[in-house]
Amino acid sequence: EEVELGYATFAVGIQIESTCEANVLHNTVFGTQTPVSGSISYRYATTTGLLANNLVTHTMRRLDDAKIAVDGNVEGVEEHYFQHPPTGDLHLSPTATNAIDMGSDHTSVCGLDIDGEGRSTTPDVGADEN
Repeated sequence: EEVELGYATFAVGIQIESTCEANVLHNTVFGTQTPVSGSISYRYATTTGLLANNLVTHTMRRLDDAKIAVDGNVEGVEEHYFQHPPTGDLHLSPTATNAIDMGSDHTSVCGLDIDGEGRSTTPDVGADEN
């Protein structure tokens, strides 16, 4: 059975505001609609930390001079990057060539993927380690 993942309004996948030393690592944000504020948005000069190795279907937005460091993210990915989005299977497909083994090494902070499997020192971008 297929699950409809499209929504009338998609405000933001992940929003980071006024957070000190946040680590936002290896997330996958998939949306069939263009989000109002981006797949990931980060705002305010008081926001610091690291936003790395996130795989998103739309853009990420820096707002209000956020100071968070950005590293190894991949934006604008399409449905073919994933195994079967209509049923919620967002594991990487072999066609995700600019995500597989393309992440920065942050395994000391985020060493396991969504399935509890270990990440390599050349990790995949997103929640799944292929």
